[in-house]
Amino acid sequence: FAMASQTVEVKIQDLSNLVKKALLKIGFPESDADVLCRIMMYAEIHGNNQGISKLYRPQDMGFDPAAGPLIFERETPISVVVNGNRRPGMVALEAAVDKAVEKARAGAGG
Repeated sequence: FAMASQTVEVKIQDLSNLVKKALLKIGFPESDADVLCRIMMYAEIHGNNQGISKLYRPQDMGFDPAAGPLIFERETPISVVVNGNRRPGMVALEAAVDKAVEKARAGAGG
């Protein structure tokens, strides 16, 4: 018994809105949902399996109600250790990249 394949077209902005809504429903704070949604939609648009398919198993999304704020540890003019404090890796990574760009623009290290 084979099922007929069906294609459904959804506008990117509509899908993005649904993804963010799902992330908020899982329990992510809005700032984390924004980061996760942006990265997941980029992956989805570019055919990467780290896109919205992750939402099929919300328990695998890494939501932790005990997560705290990101902690910037051992910061120097040219480096910083970012403690994700139980937040999603995508959120900690974006903060780390933003800090690195900020330090580079400030002329740190050279």
